[in-house]
Amino acid sequence: MSFDWQTDERVDWDEPPVTTPEPGQEPSGPGRRGRWLLLALLILVVGAALGSYWALTQRVEEATEDAESDLMASYTVIEDAASEGDAELLTTFLSGRDNEWAVTLEQLVLDGHYQNREAFGLTHLPADPATTVLSTTLNAAFNSAEVVAEQVYSYSVGNGITETVRLRQTAVYRLGPDRWLLAPPTADFWGETQSKAGFFLTFTYPARDQKIVERLALDLDTTLAALCASTAFDCPRGFHLQVEFSTNPAALSPQFDTVVFVNDSWLVRLPTPTLAGLPPDEAGYQVMVRGYSAQLVSPLMRQLSGLIIGSEGPFWQAWEAWQLRRLALRPYPLTLTNWQHLAEQAVTLRAGEPLWRSREPATPFVYALLDFLIQDLRVAPKTMGHSLAGSEVMLYDEWLQAMTDNRFTMDELETRWRAYVQTKQAQRWALATAAVPPQPLVLLCQDEAAGALALYRHDFARNQTTKLADLPADTGYIRALPNHSGLAVTLITQGEAGQVADTFLWADGAQFDLAWPEAASVAFPSLSDPTRQQLLWTMTAPDDGYWLLNIPTCLAGEGCAPTPMEGYPAWSPNGVGTITAVGETRLHNEGLDGAPLLVVYESDKGPDLGEITAGISPFWFDNEWLGYVVSGPDEMQIVEANVSNLTPSVVLSSTRLLASLPEAPRAGTLRLEFVRPSPQNPKVLLILGVGDGGPLLFAAHGQAGEIIAQPLALQPHAARGYRFSPDGRWLLIAGLEDEAGQQWRIYLYHVTTGALQTFTAHAGSHLALPMHWHADWTDDGRWLALVEDNFIRLMAPAQDYEQSFAPAGLHCASAAWGAGP
Repeated sequence: MSFDWQTDERVDWDEPPVTTPEPGQEPSGPGRRGRWLLLALLILVVGAALGSYWALTQRVEEATEDAESDLMASYTVIEDAASEGDAELLTTFLSGRDNEWAVTLEQLVLDGHYQNREAFGLTHLPADPATTVLSTTLNAAFNSAEVVAEQVYSYSVGNGITETVRLRQTAVYRLGPDRWLLAPPTADFWGETQSKAGFFLTFTYPARDQKIVERLALDLDTTLAALCASTAFDCPRGFHLQVEFSTNPAALSPQFDTVVFVNDSWLVRLPTPTLAGLPPDEAGYQVMVRGYSAQLVSPLMRQLSGLIIGSEGPFWQAWEAWQLRRLALRPYPLTLTNWQHLAEQAVTLRAGEPLWRSREPATPFVYALLDFLIQDLRVAPKTMGHSLAGSEVMLYDEWLQAMTDNRFTMDELETRWRAYVQTKQAQRWALATAAVPPQPLVLLCQDEAAGALALYRHDFARNQTTKLADLPADTGYIRALPNHSGLAVTLITQGEAGQVADTFLWADGAQFDLAWPEAASVAFPSLSDPTRQQLLWTMTAPDDGYWLLNIPTCLAGEGCAPTPMEGYPAWSPNGVGTITAVGETRLHNEGLDGAPLLVVYESDKGPDLGEITAGISPFWFDNEWLGYVVSGPDEMQIVEANVSNLTPSVVLSSTRLLASLPEAPRAGTLRLEFVRPSPQNPKVLLILGVGDGGPLLFAAHGQAGEIIAQPLALQPHAARGYRFSPDGRWLLIAGLEDEAGQQWRIYLYHVTTGALQTFTAHAGSHLALPMHWHADWTDDGRWLALVEDNFIRLMAPAQDYEQSFAPAGLHCASAAWGAGP
């Protein structure tokens, strides 16, 4: 027996019973033909609807295209009228809803400020209007539209070099009787007025710009803090300003009255970002914030200094430019070419007399004079500012002597001026020839017969080898101390628990052991600072890191404990400044890829510390200007910065370097790895970049000058190292050729002639040190000693001379040039 259980949810209570027709009997209902007729009718209805929708869509698209075409026609006419200064033509394309707004735009066109942003330090680069529009947005009624266009500007980064930046501007159009008209944005476009308070500043701004203004507010407040912290100004107690980001297009004019007084307080009016143009990237934002900051502080500097209105002569202009430079807002308008001209023309201090009370623009001489007074004679900026702003009438000679407290006569000032100008010129190196090595070579070698390690000294003039000391170890590494006062030594012995190191200084037959925090530390001596007081050591075990040893203190027996550093240092030529590259410790690259970079500059008041959050290959142009490489979204850039503010300015980009190459190698990207100014000519940058076709060595003569590129047969991603000869004539580049770390390719590049020599070398030392660590130059830079596979390769590259050298019966692990006879 079976049961069919059904619940209330499953029983179909209201369904009629299903009957099966008898054979040959047609089923009841509309029938098969009827169903097909209904389906056909449905298809016709849907098709008609789709056709109507398609036709409507076509008409909308055609109307949109026609409207956008007419809109672009008006936009093009307006842009052309603005670029040609044709205010009459512009007027016929302006909405009449706001007469004051229209008159303001006409005046901007007449004055050439419609697209220029001179107050931001930007110069407009005209382009085809058709290429500038990014988007057009029409309203549903096709009588209003917004046009977003991207304009290109150039800005100065210092030393006569300019870069480009883009700003996106939004314009509102209304449909007139026969054309689209440029119209004033409505209140809805801008949104309600917002407010934000900071420490020094309170901001008001339209809601449309809330996001960018909130970021600008923090940066501008920081700028005011830096201004008030400067010794050149005295900010009143409780100093606070009102800043209004204005939607009035008159704010775009340099003649706009930026500072007004409201209820006994200062109100600074600046164009709101959407009006000026929004930056599409970080580079654009940084240019914008510097532009806003300069507009904010320039009138405040005049107020705080008590400048008499109408007294902004060339000397005040130069002083103000110096302060903007100190605040990292504008590059100082003085180039290396200006210094060269002043030196070649023997321009004297008397050149300032006709400019002293003039109202002409500042000249390179005036900029150079203020640089001389502040940098060389240490005139206080505050003293100079008040003297230039005050009403006291002084002769030019009297002013010069007053600035130096009458410590110098005019003749003495003239002598110091000429000497200062000469020091600003690029120094040239003289080429010389070599005969035999002028210095003896100190060797760390193992006796083939006895198997003992010892120090030796070989005198080439006498062809004589002398043993200096026995050293109980398996192998090791030596480096000469500055002034050949001794040697820095690392000895390695293979023990049961691994390598055991012994590190010490050796001088006059005495050994000075180094005191490390770990007894088994393995560290190798690298280079000394320009003062020749500190020796850098690179530790590889037990922990990686860089350490500094005070040489005189150690040799005096007062302590040989190295102090740890945060990274690899790059010293300024005078040893006062240090850039520390914080990154992974690697023997081959020596801090080239370190980030961040820490900068310390020892001033009269103590060390100043700054941090650069991202950078590689740090270097110094001179004692005041440093450089490094940064990575952007589309290119890598070589930048420079002054020690006073660390604000970077672009010197050269990978895009510019790629553009200098022949057609085929230009494709792809270029990764910059190493940058240094040529010691022979600091205006020339030596750059190693890795492109899609492999490594390339560039010699770049400034941003706009000649760029010479040479391909190098180096592995693209292998370890590389670099060494300059002491005289700066040669750059040695060593690149690893195999994974075992034994085969190296060596290039010797003559930085003056561009000649390139190449050879391979085999690292035979038991130490896993890169090949450039085994390269040592004589003091005059004429001879190179390179330890290779237990012997010494001696080279005089200028004479294309080479020989293999090893004292009889000795296998040498390391070598260093010693003191001459």
